Amino acid sequence: MPAGRREHEDALCKKTLDGLREIGSDLGPTFFPELLEIFRQDATEHIAVLRSSIESGETSQLGREAHALRGASLTIGAKGMSAICMQLENLGIAQTVEGAPAVLARLDHEFDRVKTEIEHESVIA
Repeated sequence: MPAGRREHEDALCKKTLDGLREIGSDLGPTFFPELLEIFRQDATEHIAVLRSSIESGETSQLGREAHALRGASLTIGAKGMSAICMQLENLGIAQTVEGAPAVLARLDHEFDRVKTEIEHESVIA
């Protein structure tokens, strides 16, 4: 993928969102917006732990948190966040934090994009 292209793609996969919306239609009108809000809150907590893990050099915790956030990101269709989390998870597996601050900065930026789309989805849900 050419550099900069991801910036113009949606932060959330519309196909995944449509599937979640369809599942939610059977579970009640609050399922979909609540799911997105829970993701937003959980992701905020995971990113705080990632930041702390990087600062303290806790590579095993870095790997675990990145893995958990990667899975949650895929669940709601945040593919860009998931890919960045995989990079952090791989650093944890390699037991290094070298380069992690720059990757975390990209994750922060991508999460801002996801939050914007979550807000939009919550309005139209």
